[in-house]
Amino acid sequence: MTQYCKYHPTQPAHWECTACDTQFCNDCVKKRILTVSGMTTGTMHLCPDCNSELIWVGAANLIDPFWTRLTKIFLYPFSANPLILSLILSLSVCLFSWIPFANIVIYAILIKYAFSILKTTMHGNLNPPKIDTLFDAEDFGPVIKQWIMYAAIGIGGAFVFLKLGFIVGILYVLVVSYSLPSMIMLLVTSENLTHALNPVMFLGFAIKIGKGYLIMWFFLVLLLSAPSALGYYIIKYLPGFSQRFLITFGENMYTFITYHLMGYVILQYHENIGHEIDYENFQENTRENNSGPQAQLGQQQGQQGTNKDSEFETDEQSEITGQVELLTREGTLDEAIAYIKEATSISGVTSLVLLERYYNLLKLKKQAPEMVFQGKAYLHKLIKNNIKKKACQVYIDCATADKLFKPESMDMLRIGSWLKQADKIKASANAYSRLIKFYPDNPLVPKTYFILAQIYNEKMKNKPQAKKIINILIKRFPDHDIIPHAKQYMQKLD
Repeated sequence: MTQYCKYHPTQPAHWECTACDTQFCNDCVKKRILTVSGMTTGTMHLCPDCNSELIWVGAANLIDPFWTRLTKIFLYPFSANPLILSLILSLSVCLFSWIPFANIVIYAILIKYAFSILKTTMHGNLNPPKIDTLFDAEDFGPVIKQWIMYAAIGIGGAFVFLKLGFIVGILYVLVVSYSLPSMIMLLVTSENLTHALNPVMFLGFAIKIGKGYLIMWFFLVLLLSAPSALGYYIIKYLPGFSQRFLITFGENMYTFITYHLMGYVILQYHENIGHEIDYENFQENTRENNSGPQAQLGQQQGQQGTNKDSEFETDEQSEITGQVELLTREGTLDEAIAYIKEATSISGVTSLVLLERYYNLLKLKKQAPEMVFQGKAYLHKLIKNNIKKKACQVYIDCATADKLFKPESMDMLRIGSWLKQADKIKASANAYSRLIKFYPDNPLVPKTYFILAQIYNEKMKNKPQAKKIINILIKRFPDHDIIPHAKQYMQKLD
């Protein structure tokens, strides 16, 4: 069930305060910019009522089924960036198609931008990407892979028609036409051409999405007929240049709608297919104009909180850090460690910068017990500042050094998610397992069981262990809100 903002009752909630048991939208929360050594490292979202750190409620609370927003999906390419690019590409086809390979280049640009649309949409950004994304060299990979995929499909079709006959060839065409969206979506989510061409993978991908995939496919088929119908009933009566321009323009707009829709379907069914969505990426392209008394109250509280709490995470122990750097450059690492211990014997190590220096020194000198002890505080600081890569590595180091390494429960939940995003699946499962082991009565445990079962089934391909975990969850927490989801997931496993 969708949760709504306390102060904007018509707005889906983005954030939840566990202390107040209250939900808020993005306009209401207080934001604290975090910096280290003058560089911004992230944003902390705080409750406007009690100032506690908030938890993102997840993308599922913000996503409407795609069939309820087909009008917005259809209007998507009429935003400034895709509309301008479509006009430019359509005009280029009319003016430069006589030049060798010009059409190939134009089509490559079209697909490059279409893939950018798909990727930004599937990560939760419902705004069209800027045109300058065309100059990002990293995203040419999916374009090339798609051409290879089309070539493989064409070669396969020729083989089927020649060797197996016309009827089997028609069946091949029908299967490919139904599976093509799944193949493209799998190509982007997995970045693996082999997966996209594997019938087990792309048909399984469609099955995971379920009836939503069939609805999407029917909509795409119906939409595909629009440029043809436009050409047959209207464009054929126009001059040649206008005909070609409008047909190309219609095809471009259809391509943008198609890739946006596929991206939105990935977003809507991200839990089914194991695709991670991060609140940092989630952006809505429309917002209601909130002007009522509750809205004004929420905005005022949010603004007051932002002004009051706009302090930065800085190196408050900079003098100690400076002396440590001098000792380190001189190669006297043991003296640097001893100096930190003496200088912070009363206050402790509170600076993220100094914590990093201290932790690295302890790791270098292989002082594992002290490294693990400081690693807990260092990990908490890294998570608080949203420094994902370092936090993941610190957790792995400390968990490897000490089987009883016990960060805070919320830190373990967050690090488990980050490790999963980084495809460090065993380490992610380890973090979730430790949370369950060390905090058996924590309210986060039921959700952790469910996430852990998903990891074992979907990432580690260990269905028996996933079933075992779900059974434990159902037995331990029979009345928890997550149990209906767990039972439904168990049915899928069976």
